[in-house]
Amino acid sequence: MALDMLTNIVLFVILLQTLSMAMAKRVSALSRGFQRQSVFLTLFTAGLAWQEASVELWIVAGLLLVVKAWLIPFLLKRICTRIKVEEELGLLVNPILSLA
Repeated sequence: MALDMLTNIVLFVILLQTLSMAMAKRVSALSRGFQRQSVFLTLFTAGLAWQEASVELWIVAGLLLVVKAWLIPFLLKRICTRIKVEEELGLLVNPILSLA
């Protein structure tokens, strides 16, 4: 029962992180949001792996942590620095209106 509640909390945090990324106007905020969302997705997968006693899910959780939560944000930051991306995205449509 406690594991179900913890799972729901982690999924709720992933949803909140997705909404905050949709409203972000800076590249660094998007990158950090993606990284945090990936960490919570890793926690969810690890919890599921523990609950199901699945070696395959543990491998997926490890890959999520290394590739999605560490490698991709590192490479995005490096690429943005190299090509001199402006920090402000300058969106044409207000992100809050696009969620409606």
